[in-house]
Amino acid sequence: MGKGKENKEQRIDERKSFPRENVERILITTKNANVSVQLTREDIVQTWIHGKSSQEVNLEKEKRKKELIIMLDEKGDGGNVKLKIAIPTSIKYLSIGTSAGNVRVSEILPEELRIKTKKGDVQINDVPEKDSKISISTRSGNIETEFESGYVELEAKSRMGKVYNYYKGSGEETIKLNASTTYGDIIVS
Repeated sequence: MGKGKENKEQRIDERKSFPRENVERILITTKNANVSVQLTREDIVQTWIHGKSSQEVNLEKEKRKKELIIMLDEKGDGGNVKLKIAIPTSIKYLSIGTSAGNVRVSEILPEELRIKTKKGDVQINDVPEKDSKISISTRSGNIETEFESGYVELEAKSRMGKVYNYYKGSGEETIKLNASTTYGDIIVS
């Protein structure tokens, strides 16, 4: 988007793919965009930015050894931008940080998942059976997780939101849950 069009909301629709190239860790940062992460059957990392914004929006990437950093640079606070990312199952570590965006992870669960948002809801569902360590933190948002089976170590913290955990496993599978909220409910079923 050009600099002379900052007052007019413009449609954004940009797709990029990156070869995985021995990447084991992905770090995603954004300011206000909603982030959705799901599985791809290909050995690449796919990104898609879409929505509307009156400000400039840029997707940048940086690769450091086995780490891929994806940064969505949003100039200003206006707009409704979504960042969708598809990652292969070979990714072992995923970190997502956002100031005011919601985060949704589905169909994939790396060995370690960290999500931190200041004013966003977090939802994890439709994940395959896999042993994982998950850390979720939000200041004013709800956290909702749903697991079918496997060993899951989950730490969920919300200062002003609800924490929902649904676990459908049976038998040998376990969930180790550490949930806290200052002004909300914790629901485990």
